[in-house]
Amino acid sequence: MEGEKLRLPTGQLVQPQQVVLGLALLELGMESEMEIVRKLNRIVRVLEHIRLSKIDAPPKETSGKRNR
Repeated sequence: MEGEKLRLPTGQLVQPQQVVLGLALLELGMESEMEIVRKLNRIVRVLEHIRLSKIDAPPKETSGKRNR
């Protein structure tokens, strides 16, 4: 501490409100990242369900004829 400021390891002096603001921004960033992770997990579960349903599905019958 130097007066009312905190010296960071980088040598930068910051005021208490800057520290609080930085922590708030980090928390907001984590919330948006968590929402992205939730959405990605939902997509992964749906894709896995589709993949498994294709594996479990009986093979399609082919008539041996080709469409030209």
